[in-house]
Amino acid sequence: METTTRKRTIFKWGWLKYIGIFAAIQFFFMIFDRFPPRFREGTVLSRLSESTWFTEKFTFYETPEFNILTVFFALIFLPSAMISAIKSIRQ
Repeated sequence: METTTRKRTIFKWGWLKYIGIFAAIQFFFMIFDRFPPRFREGTVLSRLSESTWFTEKFTFYETPEFNILTVFFALIFLPSAMISAIKSIRQ
């Protein structure tokens, strides 16, 4: 009995969509690193952006606001991409 394996094209991989969105956001941040968004003073995001972790240790960008957004988007998109990739490997 013949077994046929169907190959999925790269455009049908769901996890690639999440990686692409994350990469596009990072590209946007690289372009606009000189013009950062400013959070209002006294908010949670403002206090978070002034913390030493985002100003000294986690410094992908010059502005701590983009560093916070990078962590936020990484927590949203990368786990979704990993779960989708694992599911596509099992199929």
